[in-house]
Amino acid sequence: MGFDLEIVFQGMCTFVPERDGSRLWVLMRDSLVPRDVHGGCVPAHAAAIRFPLESLARGTPGFGLRRLENLDVRLVGQGQGGVRFKDFDVATNQPLNDDPLPDSFAWVSPLEEACSRRNLAGGGVIDPRFLKPQAKLAVQDANRLAARFLFTEGTVATEKLTSFNGRIVDSVFRPPNGAPGAADLSQPTAATISLKTWVDADSVTFGATTLRTGSVAPPLTLRPCGPQRNLKIRIMNEEAESLVGLQGPPIQLGMARPQDHIFLSMFELCASPPQEADRPLPIPEKESSRFTSLSSSINLGAAPPCSPCRGVLE
Repeated sequence: MGFDLEIVFQGMCTFVPERDGSRLWVLMRDSLVPRDVHGGCVPAHAAAIRFPLESLARGTPGFGLRRLENLDVRLVGQGQGGVRFKDFDVATNQPLNDDPLPDSFAWVSPLEEACSRRNLAGGGVIDPRFLKPQAKLAVQDANRLAARFLFTEGTVATEKLTSFNGRIVDSVFRPPNGAPGAADLSQPTAATISLKTWVDADSVTFGATTLRTGSVAPPLTLRPCGPQRNLKIRIMNEEAESLVGLQGPPIQLGMARPQDHIFLSMFELCASPPQEADRPLPIPEKESSRFTSLSSSINLGAAPPCSPCRGVLE
């Protein structure tokens, strides 16, 4: 009995670790309305769990989608052993060494560090009101979230890094229409994030309540499948193409695509966000000198999903 569960997060996901490592929040900003920006349009994004149908109904090929519409989600019966972050110290918000590994949690786009480098310290601190119990969550705050996850056990790491033409790229964090700054943060960025945990049962259940009302939503129970008896699913807050496994337009070095502007909306979960025109986002800049001989298993490719990010708590 028991199996390995891997959850891969993709798209508009804001990771918020507790400073003591006891818990990890993952906030998904609601963005169902397309928005016009300079140079194009930011398409609507939807949150969903993408899972192999075999894990729901034995012998069924393909994948299923469970929409996440204003839901507060938990793994039923999950352990309380705390969350480990690969090669990263959440107490200090710093990597454990000066040369982080390719799968370090440090590569998740850091809101606060990007702000601090542009003299906007405090701009990436998450507003704790978004972490309140559902009964104390204001309706206007609940309405900003497509989903909220809370994990109390597991190991979190970068699964894949953004790359271009098969090479890992560094992204520079600056406003899309702002002038470059000498101190701007530049680093590889995580395109997808993995949380691995052990499930001491023959199935895992995602229980959920509605953030606005507290009403109980139908649970989703999945079972391991395949010869290894494990389970890998994706939790996404993405454009329609990505939800069904298709690639969008490729990234361009030196500039942000119109859809990349969606990253800026994640600052709306912060207590004192910068003015809109000052908010930095990761713009692919150049081939990284850090990782020049990595296997393709860590490279996402030239059309990454929206960049996940991480915020900090005071």
